[in-house]
Amino acid sequence: MSVDDGCWMLLTEMRDARHFVYGVDRATKPRHQALLKRVGLPVPTEQIIDKQGNKLKADVLKKLRAGEIKRGRERLEEQEL
Repeated sequence: MSVDDGCWMLLTEMRDARHFVYGVDRATKPRHQALLKRVGLPVPTEQIIDKQGNKLKADVLKKLRAGEIKRGRERLEEQEL
């Protein structure tokens, strides 16, 4: 098997996994929304999801700039201690 064959096999597996995940999402979405309504929580919209994602991204970038998040060699050195 060549490297190209392996890449195509990986891409095929990734496509199949994506279709599976989307199928599960479609199958469970009505029950999930009913559960949220029953508990009294808002059903998340794309705007809510985007807003939360942007907040998380801003928080991570802020922590990176402040040096609160260790990455790369710093993180590895800290794990060795």
